[in-house]
Amino acid sequence: MNVVVLPSGVLFWLLIHPWAHRWRAIGPRRTYLIVLPIVFGFAAWVAHFRRWLLGTDLGTSWTLIGIAAVLFSLSIWTQRQYSRELSVSILVGIPELSPPGRQSPRLLREGIYAVVRHPRYLSAGLGVAGNALLINYAGFYFLLVFVILPLGYLLLLLEERELIGRFGDAYRTYQQDVPQFVPRFQKRP
Repeated sequence: MNVVVLPSGVLFWLLIHPWAHRWRAIGPRRTYLIVLPIVFGFAAWVAHFRRWLLGTDLGTSWTLIGIAAVLFSLSIWTQRQYSRELSVSILVGIPELSPPGRQSPRLLREGIYAVVRHPRYLSAGLGVAGNALLINYAGFYFLLVFVILPLGYLLLLLEERELIGRFGDAYRTYQQDVPQFVPRFQKRP
């Protein structure tokens, strides 16, 4: 499931973020009608090659399972923190796809957003790393390190660009005050 869902999720956001300004012209509903069939088709194609993509089973390691449990716990805690601030419409990208008058006018800077700018990426990264350690397949490690992480970072940069476009100087100030995804728990001087 991980080897199918993760690349498909990354593809979804790669189709949304770079062209968000264009998608806004047709709105969220039409955008999803165009993008989702592409993503589901890609998922079906990847599912066909999943055994090859997973590669060698490296066996069960209780140490890795223990580390995965810690990563899952941190991922869930982070998710609970950001879920307090985000509606479902935000989670599925409606603000990125809505015309300027209908976008969320508020830049989140409270709660976990005061500690890290992208807690969703942090939570996802912790969860994906936990999944990799839990399933322990060579191909999944390769996919994670050479595909998912680089493309995830590219998505983060594209999202930052889109947020600067929506919030301008307020977001630039936020970038200076709060790190992207590695929390800093003490205030800068």
